[in-house]
Amino acid sequence: MIQGIESAKEVGADLVLADRNIQITFARIWHSIGFWGKLKLMAEIFASIFNKETISEEELEKLKSEDMLNSMLSEFTASFPRLKVPLIDERDQYLAQKIKRSTW
Repeated sequence: MIQGIESAKEVGADLVLADRNIQITFARIWHSIGFWGKLKLMAEIFASIFNKETISEEELEKLKSEDMLNSMLSEFTASFPRLKVPLIDERDQYLAQKIKRSTW
């Protein structure tokens, strides 16, 4: 984000803050997943707190690749299908609309 701000200043471009408020996204997720989904999500979060796994710089860079991102999104969708709509799809639509309006 800092690079985006600096780049906009350099070229004299307007800066558009297009992302949706994270509280809205979280509220949409929480209301869409139902009781068992909430239970499963909380269990996953709780388990991740105790995960001692470390990740190397090389592994982190690998995670940034498009293939890896697509693979992780597919796994995420398989594990939590009801999370994908508010977290990914709705947010993408929101961002697209904000970007579209900013160019008018």
